[in-house]
Amino acid sequence: MWAACMAADGHVREASGREPQPNVDEAQARSLGGAMLEDAHAGKFHGMLIAFPCSTFSVSRLFDASQGRPDSDPGPPPVRDSEHPDGLDESAIDPAHTKELRMANDLLDRTVALAIAANKSPSKTTIIFENPADRSDPSTVFYQAHLRKHGSVFNTTAFGRLVAAIPLSSRSTFAQCRVGGESQKYTTLWYTNDAAPVLDV
Repeated sequence: MWAACMAADGHVREASGREPQPNVDEAQARSLGGAMLEDAHAGKFHGMLIAFPCSTFSVSRLFDASQGRPDSDPGPPPVRDSEHPDGLDESAIDPAHTKELRMANDLLDRTVALAIAANKSPSKTTIIFENPADRSDPSTVFYQAHLRKHGSVFNTTAFGRLVAAIPLSSRSTFAQCRVGGESQKYTTLWYTNDAAPVLDV
């Protein structure tokens, strides 16, 4: 996770869990998370911009990168799908990727807890959560039949807890190429409604 938290004193604190850091063990990472959770409960953050790691939620896992070449790496396999957004049964996952799924789900649980605590604090923290758009919903323009099995973070149990805890929220989805990006990459922002005057489109 990459998160930028605007503190009451105007300073921005960054917390990154995007890649495992070689000099930071699991206990240290949890200690950092615990300290941030305490600060969130105390109302020390005015705003949080959360860019959750999209690796296990990426539509790229639905493609065979080898393009049928037996000597090429097909890329990482899916560990979620639209029917199992919290993760496929471990018996259906390449054992090399089960730990990846567990770690991603654990990080998502802790991220959601942090966001809820911050928003329920005296600061009523503004929350913005970013991830690739759900490509599995045929009622949207983002849907594509060959991506219908996409397992999106926005359909997970953990994200459902976030929405249930903060019902006054909205979503906005856009193609990054419309704002200067080099690729289409439909992206969704979920946010508390105090950010709506800026982010509603």
